[in-house]
Amino acid sequence: MTVDKIVRVVVGLVVTISVLLMQYSNPAWGWVAGIAGLSLAQSGFTNVCPLSFTLRKLGFKEGGCNQ
Repeated sequence: MTVDKIVRVVVGLVVTISVLLMQYSNPAWGWVAGIAGLSLAQSGFTNVCPLSFTLRKLGFKEGGCNQ
């Protein structure tokens, strides 16, 4: 799996899990979804993503949407 795919999967899972926790546990979990969304938007503008940086350092391969 490429870095781009891993980032999309991880952020998608974080948002989904936090929304479920917000629904069934505590509404404060909505902050996690908001922070994940803002981080994703920020990385789109600045091209800086801590998760992708870490994954590249761990040796995962680069790849675009067509790979």
